[in-house]
Amino acid sequence: MTEPGREVHQGLEVLATGRVIEHLTLVGGWTAMDAKVMKTSNPALEDKVPVNVPQQQVRLYLEYELPELRQVPGIFTLVAGANYSGRRHVDTSDSAYIPAVTTYDAGLRCQCSDRLVLNFNVSNLLDTHYWSYYRTGDGLLLGDPRLYSFSARYVF
Repeated sequence: MTEPGREVHQGLEVLATGRVIEHLTLVGGWTAMDAKVMKTSNPALEDKVPVNVPQQQVRLYLEYELPELRQVPGIFTLVAGANYSGRRHVDTSDSAYIPAVTTYDAGLRCQCSDRLVLNFNVSNLLDTHYWSYYRTGDGLLLGDPRLYSFSARYVF
C-alpha cells in the first residue's frame, strides 16, 4: 500500500568536462539533493527523506591517451572512473540506511583505425560488496560484483 503524497526533490548538480593536460581528459559531476515527502495524509511521513534518495553523488572519469605507444598502430587510451553514492534511506521513518559506497572502474581503449575501436573494461575493480538499492517487497538488492567486458565497434 502506498501513502498519498508528493516527493519534492531540490538540489544542485555541477558537471565539468575538459582536457586537463595534453593527454588527460577529465569528466566529473557532483550532485547534492535535498528530498522530502510533502503533503501526505500520514503525518509520520511528512518532511521525511524518501526511500533510495542519496543526499550526494559524485562521479569522476579520466581518460589518458598513452603517447608512449605512438609507434604501435592505433591510439591507446587508459580509462578510469570512481562512483560515489551517499547513504540512502530504506524506510520512511528515516531510521535505517544503505551505507554510502564508492566503486572504481578501469579499462583500455584502442582506436585501431578510423573504423575500428576495441574496449576492455573492468567495473567494480576492487570487487566491493555493497547494497545497490532497496525495493519494497524484495528488500535490499546486492550491487554488481566485479564485471569484465570487451566490446568492438566497427563502422561499415
